[in-house]
Amino acid sequence: MNAPIMKLSVPFIPDAGYARFLTRHSSRLSSIYFPLPSGPVTDARVRISDGLASETRDLSATLSPLKSIDKYILMNTRFMSPHVYADKTILSGILNEIAHLDNTIGIKGIVLSDMYLLRALDQTNHEIVPRLEAVPGINAMQDSPGKLFSFFDLLALSRFKKPVRIVPD
Repeated sequence: MNAPIMKLSVPFIPDAGYARFLTRHSSRLSSIYFPLPSGPVTDARVRISDGLASETRDLSATLSPLKSIDKYILMNTRFMSPHVYADKTILSGILNEIAHLDNTIGIKGIVLSDMYLLRALDQTNHEIVPRLEAVPGINAMQDSPGKLFSFFDLLALSRFKKPVRIVPD
């Protein structure tokens, strides 16, 4: 009897060579995750500049061969400018970018650590929200059952989907 194949969830770097490598090993991948190439909401490890629509197109082209792999947008920062939460233009712009990526390459969900951000994105009433899983990121520090249950209680109040899988601390 064959042992089950372990599948990995790996970060994606927008590099054509790396994309070819991942494509060759796609049978071993469960998912990939990456930050948006523009906007104020980022992965905690990356600072991204504003207004890079061409980088979004480049990202779509680079990810195109990986259409069958689940893709998640990293919005995993715990610290961002407070004005973002109330600025519907910024929030809608973020969701428009995710919707564009969803239409071109398919986006399964977002990885986040900030429940205020989840609520702010949900309150835009953007059409993409109910199609996205909201996955607690490592920076959410889900290190106890109480924290995990609180995340799911807050998630239930939103239009986001529950995640298919999580990795608690």
